[in-house]
Amino acid sequence: IRCLDVGRLGENPTAASAGNSPTAGCGFQLVYRTEDHEISAFEINGAGTVAYFADNHGAFRVVDTRARAPAESFTNGALALHDRKVNQLSLEPMSEVALASCSTDSTVAIWDVRKLGPKCKPLRSLVHPKSCQAAQWAPDGSARLLTTCYDNTLRVWSGMEGDVSGGSGEEPKGRKSGGKPEALAIRHNTNTGRWIVPFRAVWTSGGDGILVGSMNRQVHLINAATGKLAKGFGSDFMSAIPARNAAHPTVCAFAGGTASGRVHVFVAAE
Repeated sequence: IRCLDVGRLGENPTAASAGNSPTAGCGFQLVYRTEDHEISAFEINGAGTVAYFADNHGAFRVVDTRARAPAESFTNGALALHDRKVNQLSLEPMSEVALASCSTDSTVAIWDVRKLGPKCKPLRSLVHPKSCQAAQWAPDGSARLLTTCYDNTLRVWSGMEGDVSGGSGEEPKGRKSGGKPEALAIRHNTNTGRWIVPFRAVWTSGGDGILVGSMNRQVHLINAATGKLAKGFGSDFMSAIPARNAAHPTVCAFAGGTASGRVHVFVAAE
């Protein structure tokens, strides 16, 4: 299993996983399967009714999880969002209109999910100097986008409120003619080498902080407004690099996973 997500709305939250091995039991409903394509990224809406998949070649597919039979063909109805591997998909949590996709082709694209089709074009394309490994919308509805790039830089993009709301006409509301979103550049070593999975910076639950692994075997907490390091979290038990991290959505706590097979949980002191 490469990724796991849970629907956030409704009385019966829906869980979805992406991988190349069959999943059975555990109350899961199979909605999509493929043996010919390696799924590299996926996202699910808050109600758990729509899932978005992408693969190692930049192809993209939308699946209705309420369908009676699981979808089996990736190429049938697939869209070419990027030229190379899609590393992450992120749906803006408030409006669920803007979908961000980041790719090894060095671009982050913002899409209007209501207008996805054979000739669709992105609302924006944010070009990075090197491969972009992560792109995640802020959880607080501020329309900020956090990206992780191999050029040793994390970026907090702002000024994309029009893209998130969808707007009307050719130019989404809130977008200045010819203007560009602003980016707060945060220097951080993202060159993990061959044996460590790429870092993927994530937001804290309040949207005021950033969590990202560091090469000195710590999880760094960064102020999202200033880009300054607030604190490095580590322990004597953390013998490997916490490359992947996740913040709890309601409690002041986060977890960092390492290649040693351990998950380290940090909880705020009372």
